Formats: sequence, structure tokens, C-alpha cells
Amino acid sequence: MINKGEVIKASLLALGEVQNYNNNDYAIYLVAEQLFSQVENEISTSPYFVRNLTYRKLKVSTKSPDLENRNVYVIEPDVINIIRIVNNADFEIIGENIHTYESSAVALLNVKLRLEEQNALYFNLYKWLLCTKLCEAYAQFEKKIQYVNSMYMVEVDKIVRMFPPTSYDYSEENIEQSAIYRG
Repeated sequence: MINKGEVIKASLLALGEVQNYNNNDYAIYLVAEQLFSQVENEISTSPYFVRNLTYRKLKVSTKSPDLENRNVYVIEPDVINIIRIVNNADFEIIGENIHTYESSAVALLNVKLRLEEQNALYFNLYKWLLCTKLCEAYAQFEKKIQYVNSMYMVEVDKIVRMFPPTSYDYSEENIEQSAIYRG
């Protein structure tokens, strides 16, 4: 069983390396929790889940009229891929190949692996996928923070323009002093 805490910890560490980010920020930890649930649901609700499958179109199978418009997905040892077949989609497994309509299959991950990583465990693949999602989420999170900050400064500027400071001292002495400062 995958340990939730370990995956999130590993993901945050990877996120820190990729984004040069301090992984102690609780807000990003919450993002990690949310993404973990999202990825977990994506996997657990998939009616068909395959590892080591390439998402690569081959020539259309014409063995029977039923397979005319289908694409074939074939296993390759140096590629890890996860394909999700949409609920109730029509698919058929012939040998090591899956025959289905292109619109019925959703590629979740397609990674060319180095030779030493060809026997990657599902656990590591899962962590890698989650880390990728976390990095994407962090980029979006940063954009939102920047946007909120910029909108805040725009609003502050509007308020200053609408309501300029009214505590000026209009006495002759102060006006003369202001003129001296302005040169």
C-alpha cells in the first residue's frame, strides 16, 4: 500500500529541487494533499489501468469490420505509460495490444525511461506523476499570488487617487517651507 505521507514528503522535496521552493510552506502542503486525492481518484476510478504501455498509434486493424476505426496500442519495454479507458468504452485486448477508439483512451503519462530505470516500480512512477502535478500546481499557485498582489496594488493606487491625503497644513509658514524643499 502506498504511504500517503511518504508520497507527499517526496513530492515536496522534488518540488523544492525543481522550483527552488521552501517546502515548509503549509499552503503548498495543502496543495499536495489536494493533488494526492485527485491523482488517487483518477487511478482508483479508472476501469482499466495498464503500466508499460505506449500511447502510440499503429496502423488501423482491419481484421474485422468491428475493429475498422480502432487504434492499436502496443507494449514497449523502454516506455512507461498509463492509459485510462473511458467508462464503458468499447475495447478489446488481443495479445499484448489494446484495441480501442482514440477518443476512448486518455493518456495520463508517457515517459521514455533511461535503461537503468526500465524496471521502475509502480510506487516510483506514482510519486513521479504526483511530483509533476505538484510542480504544475506550484506554478499556478505562484501566478495566483502574483495576480492577487498586483490587483492589491492597483486597488491601493485607486484609493489613493480617489481619496488623496487631506491632512495638509495650509498655513503660510508651511507653504513657504514646502517651497524651500522643492527648491
